[in-house]
Amino acid sequence: MTHTKDWVAVLLVTLFVSFLAGCATPPAKEEIGALDYGECPRNHEAKIKKEFESGLLLAYSGDPIIWPPQKYWYQSSPFEGSQLYVGYLVPVMAEQTRGPTPTGGKQLYGFLFKDDQLVKKLHPMQMSSLRTREAVGPIPKDERDWKEGYSTGKGAQLLVEYVVPGETVQNWSELISVQIIRNVHNMTPEQLVAGAAELAKKKKPGCAVVSQEILASTPTELLYGQTLANCAPIRDEYSIRKTIRGPRSMTEVSYSKTTALTDAEKKKWAEIVGRTKLLDECQPKL
Repeated sequence: MTHTKDWVAVLLVTLFVSFLAGCATPPAKEEIGALDYGECPRNHEAKIKKEFESGLLLAYSGDPIIWPPQKYWYQSSPFEGSQLYVGYLVPVMAEQTRGPTPTGGKQLYGFLFKDDQLVKKLHPMQMSSLRTREAVGPIPKDERDWKEGYSTGKGAQLLVEYVVPGETVQNWSELISVQIIRNVHNMTPEQLVAGAAELAKKKKPGCAVVSQEILASTPTELLYGQTLANCAPIRDEYSIRKTIRGPRSMTEVSYSKTTALTDAEKKKWAEIVGRTKLLDECQPKL
């Protein structure tokens, strides 16, 4: 796997479904290339919150999680007229309720905008059959010539590791890692970080996350410092890490050293790692 740009799409989460015979014929490749997606939505967050507050949806959350818009086309089923909708899809996670009591847990909704107008609402069943892009970037690197040392993409996880010249993933003093976990359902960044700490304890008796310091947090992102120790023959790791929650995946990017980070290094790498975000097609790439 070779990456040549600072902003690198490291994840494409795709859910495949079996289509019934008689489904509408999707647009041809040439037609897709000529689609007009319109302008990026500007006031979509306020409009989405209003949809939930109106009570017209069987879901409500005072603060639904709203992810960045992405260019999208959606063709309705033959039962809905096989209509083609084109614009920017905004995935949204909200608590499904009937009255004050939650009944269905958090569900993924979709809102398709074109030129800042809401043209299509997609309920959780429809969203479950759609492909969504969940790419992150930029990869957290400094000015040195980092090289990819290892990558794997088996099952529900993907891992890419980078090392400085002259080092390998078997013998490193500094390491950059990008790990993606797919199909995380309702897991939060805090739950993933806590689970990783418990997993570390199982590697070897005494192995533990001996310190964690939360540097910044939002409902979908957690930036923190971590020290993993007493895991011989695995060396101690001093890391700055960021966990990013997407609609269907969790990505963790990190910079690690085998020696303690100085205050200057902590500040430098908190800034570099902190810049990694879920791809937003309506914002300039860093």
